[in-house]
Amino acid sequence: DAAEPWQLGFQDAATPIMQGIIDLHH
Repeated sequence: DAAEPWQLGFQDAATPIMQGIIDLHH
């Protein structure tokens, strides 16, 4: 399961966003 560089970049960018969404819902 080797992630492509763009996938790693997407995960790095999406993690704070998802964390913010989770914080909003709790």
